[in-house]
Amino acid sequence: MCIRDSNAEYMGNKPNYSAYTFMQTGSQKTEQGLQVNKLTEDGIVCHAYSPDRKSIVISLDKDEKVEIYELNELTNPRTWVKKYTLKEHFQKVTVVDWSPKNQILTGSYDRNVFVWSFNNEKNNWKPELVLIQQSRAVLCGGWDSDGDKFVVGTGSHKAMVGYYEKRNNWWQKEQIKGFKASVIAIAFHPSGRVVAIGSADQTVKIVSCYIDEVDSKKTPQTSAFSNLKSFGEILFDFEESQSWVQALSWSPSGKTLAFAAHNGLLGLFEIISEDDIKPYYEYVDNLPFLSLVFRNEEELLLGGFSKVPCLYKKSSNKWQLVKTFEVPEGQTGSKINQSQFCLLYTSPSPRDRQKSRMPSSA
Repeated sequence: MCIRDSNAEYMGNKPNYSAYTFMQTGSQKTEQGLQVNKLTEDGIVCHAYSPDRKSIVISLDKDEKVEIYELNELTNPRTWVKKYTLKEHFQKVTVVDWSPKNQILTGSYDRNVFVWSFNNEKNNWKPELVLIQQSRAVLCGGWDSDGDKFVVGTGSHKAMVGYYEKRNNWWQKEQIKGFKASVIAIAFHPSGRVVAIGSADQTVKIVSCYIDEVDSKKTPQTSAFSNLKSFGEILFDFEESQSWVQALSWSPSGKTLAFAAHNGLLGLFEIISEDDIKPYYEYVDNLPFLSLVFRNEEELLLGGFSKVPCLYKKSSNKWQLVKTFEVPEGQTGSKINQSQFCLLYTSPSPRDRQKSRMPSSA
């Protein structure tokens, strides 16, 4: 289960289970039904929303292509219209993310990374290859909150931070090292100056990723990392997860970092300053989580192998499970499996929340 935010309104305590619509409408023999059936049978690996939240980009488990759909009704995939197909990869696409600048990042088992830009004159998406020069697959990735930088994690025990170098007119990359196994989870801090990285070596690291050409032009945000101007420096290294780290997420203010490990560990770090980070973690009575998203500073949504999303809430400095979102009776089937299941959760987008909540420095 993966969780992504759209810009639709959150309706009380009832999320939108768009994925369940996939399961139920897949057998219809209409053109739209066959389209939904293909999504169901192929399985969804990852997805991302467009900046205006009117489109969605999807990577399929049994296909190396990436598809872009126009969302006429978010909760009804039968109304979705396939507009574009991106075809540069030749193995499974494991990374898709859509930047605020309307660029799409894709990465794949084929070890390639592309940045796609839309050509208005030709009405198509133009790919630009990013030369990361890695011998192993691309496993995770995403843009920062401004769309100026991206980071991808690889099976070659490294993470790559990419940015556009104007003087050479190409996408440049810088390496982050220090891992003993594959990098499988990443999350940019809202400031864009550090990135949280989870690895199969059972560690969570907070690493500086300041790029002078990009970050020196931005107004620094008030955060624990406002004055940071280094790259590749490991600021924090948590080695007690005892299992590979599968998901990471920053709170809107960047003051809390959450992670989920494969052994059922849920960890949260309170960021006091660059040198003062307080951990809080517990083993949850649940199957491991694969995805987590902050709704606000005190609420965290999680989804994973149990296929039942849940909500944790902070109370008296402790995080507690307050709600699970069970599938309504009669809306699930016996053939739903892990690769097919994907929850499209509707709430304000992470980037919108970060920008609205983070004060600028004077």
